[in-house]
Amino acid sequence: MPIIRPTPANLATLVSSDHRRRFSLCLICITCFASIFVLCSQTARAAQDSPALRQKRIGVLIEQLGNDDFTTREVAQGKLLEQGLYAFDKLHLAQHHDDIEISKRAMFLIGSIRIPWTVRTDGPEVRVILSGYADKNSEDRKSHMQRLAALDDYLGIAALSRMVRYESSNRLSRFAALLIMNQVVPTDVTRSKELVTELEGLHSESSRVGARWVQAYALSLKSPQKSVD
Repeated sequence: MPIIRPTPANLATLVSSDHRRRFSLCLICITCFASIFVLCSQTARAAQDSPALRQKRIGVLIEQLGNDDFTTREVAQGKLLEQGLYAFDKLHLAQHHDDIEISKRAMFLIGSIRIPWTVRTDGPEVRVILSGYADKNSEDRKSHMQRLAALDDYLGIAALSRMVRYESSNRLSRFAALLIMNQVVPTDVTRSKELVTELEGLHSESSRVGARWVQAYALSLKSPQKSVD
């Protein structure tokens, strides 16, 4: 069997091919590491953002919705959509902005943000009541709210609190707040403190009228004299 001896030309081709493969692998590795670095940086930044800083940035983006430059308006709208529920309160207010462009885009964004009416921590009773809630009209939604308020041991409080914050209708948002405030106050001191802590946590970051009502209600349970002052 004849022995094929490598020629300088063959060796050059093999070396060149090997270099290309190594270069491609290095390029893939560098790209992967760069992507991971960027993702980690973004995650770290999001984790470090305080609510106040995030809301300040959202406020700037909302003002950019009325910028004279079309691209600036589109970029701001995209970034606000990425913020999702974090931007809901300010966008809800922006629907009544004097600048019609800002108002129009805020209305569009409010309608585009998906509201998670049910969450993983909801009990089975709450999930049953909230089934199909997003597709209901105003009167049906009020009926669902009343059913949540009627649940024992304040099981519907968290779901009603989501409605206070994320109902696009101010009337329904305030109706949910009133249902929370009309709950029977726990006679047990420990349970009362737990309820106050839950309400404060659920409504602390919202600036909507209904949320402020609930905040004042929680304060009245916690410190009656302070709520009067």
